[in-house]
Amino acid sequence: TAMGNLNAIIGAGNMRMDDLVGAFTTGILPAARAVGLGLDDVGAAIAVFTQRGQPAQITATRLRMALSMMVKPTAKAEAALKQLGIGAEDLATIMRTRGLPAAIDFLNKRLELFKQKFGEVRGEVKASQLILAAFGGGKSGATMLTLVQNAEAL
Repeated sequence: TAMGNLNAIIGAGNMRMDDLVGAFTTGILPAARAVGLGLDDVGAAIAVFTQRGQPAQITATRLRMALSMMVKPTAKAEAALKQLGIGAEDLATIMRTRGLPAAIDFLNKRLELFKQKFGEVRGEVKASQLILAAFGGGKSGATMLTLVQNAEAL
């Protein structure tokens, strides 16, 4: 069963077994397990990024950081999430009880409500700025933006 899951992850993404093993060396699996996620959640997220040309090992490192920001946001992150109507523990609770796709779906719904306040274009820009602020800026924030924009692939 485990080998079948690994093959499915590889098939869904754009990688080989060596790429996936390299991703696992980043510590993503223990980090994911610590926040209540399993191989399916991690594998789906890695597949999303490798389909878009990002190497699996880089993806896993950035995903590990993004997950930690979802569980323990900084004060700056809490302020950004609050503007979206999200409490400091909301994403962590959803992720632990229902998985990563449910947490990203919740985030997406909050973003849609936020965008309605400002109009589509301005709202999209402001929402992206908040995601970047909430998840550590450039690399981790961009990881979350990609997950949000590709939630249906999770």
